[in-house]
Amino acid sequence: MSAGTVLTPAWEEYGQVAVVDEQGRIRLDEQIHDTPSGAANAAGAGTNGWAFWLADTPEGQVTLADLRAALSEED
Repeated sequence: MSAGTVLTPAWEEYGQVAVVDEQGRIRLDEQIHDTPSGAANAAGAGTNGWAFWLADTPEGQVTLADLRAALSEED
């Protein structure tokens, strides 16, 4: 996932949008979070951020969990 990737919640009741920064951290409401779950908690979701956040990709929106699994398959 590259800097500038937009992350949106997988759940409709949450409207926050986050962005991946140059260090791979997640910026949400001007706060930086080191983990997807930390950002999900800050959004008020209190859940696993890997399943909560959807990344905008050329193939469409994909959960961070699915992106992580695809990357681990490439190794």
